[in-house]
Amino acid sequence: MTQHPLPPETAGISRVLPMTGPIVAGIMPGQPLAVVRHCAALASGLNVGIVFVYVDASRYLVKEKGDTSALIDPDGIDEPGDGDRLIGLLRQRIDVELAGTAIDWALVSEAGEPARSLNRLADRVQASVILVGTRERGVEALLEELVMGSVAVHLAHHQARPVMIVPLDPQPEHERL
Repeated sequence: MTQHPLPPETAGISRVLPMTGPIVAGIMPGQPLAVVRHCAALASGLNVGIVFVYVDASRYLVKEKGDTSALIDPDGIDEPGDGDRLIGLLRQRIDVELAGTAIDWALVSEAGEPARSLNRLADRVQASVILVGTRERGVEALLEELVMGSVAVHLAHHQARPVMIVPLDPQPEHERL
């Protein structure tokens, strides 16, 4: 590794914070694969693993310790096992996208408000970075952001670790999770 002298204005910096924890990456069904690709590139560059997380906002956390959650509206679920089926489909898409890489990764499901859930998970795994995608353009996305707020903005204001935001341009249908 080549050493480069630091500019004089950085003389007060005494140490660099190591980035050895995994990347926590928020993903959603239908989201462009750009999130997975950018996350893989960052993980490869940092030589760390990835914890992909799908946050089910239709569930809320019952206990802070453990995986206990409950549906906000029990009538809202289509069929038993839909959550497991969704996680299986996400796992398949990520597996195909990361095939041939040496990146260690896992996929977990969390419950509750997305920004808080990502924050809790990042704390538990001592993440180096949290990575999320922006919302796509459109009326539906705008209404959702007005009601729920921006996950990226919430994380940027309430997080001690770096937050990376991947811009999501409209992508072809086959380029989605």
